[in-house]
Amino acid sequence: MDESPPAAIAADGESGSHGSRGSADGDPCANSETVSDLLTLTSKAHAMALLREFAFTDGPHRFSELEAELGISPNTLSARLAEFVETGLLTRCSYDEIPPRVEYEATAKADDLAPVFSHLYAWAETHDLEPAE
Repeated sequence: MDESPPAAIAADGESGSHGSRGSADGDPCANSETVSDLLTLTSKAHAMALLREFAFTDGPHRFSELEAELGISPNTLSARLAEFVETGLLTRCSYDEIPPRVEYEATAKADDLAPVFSHLYAWAETHDLEPAE
């Protein structure tokens, strides 16, 4: 049984190798380390909820707004935001004001993940994860 991942899907829905999706020779496993790293990052506490917030809303988000909207503890939120900034998914802009103001905004890299969330929500409309009887 072939256990290799399916061919990469381009933004236009076509299979193939586009940009960083697979290697020049069409090997869909060429970026398996990146996929593994992304899954590790998004499996951390509240990471998916945080990325979803950026995927479905426009513009920058303040730390305090994210904390209130998502109900994430300040320490966890700070850790996730720092990881997303470090990996290039978000930018961080701090303003020299009192009280201090810090805003985070999705990068093009994060924006490219938005279709993933749309597909997950479409899947959830059809399926559930209830135990099989």
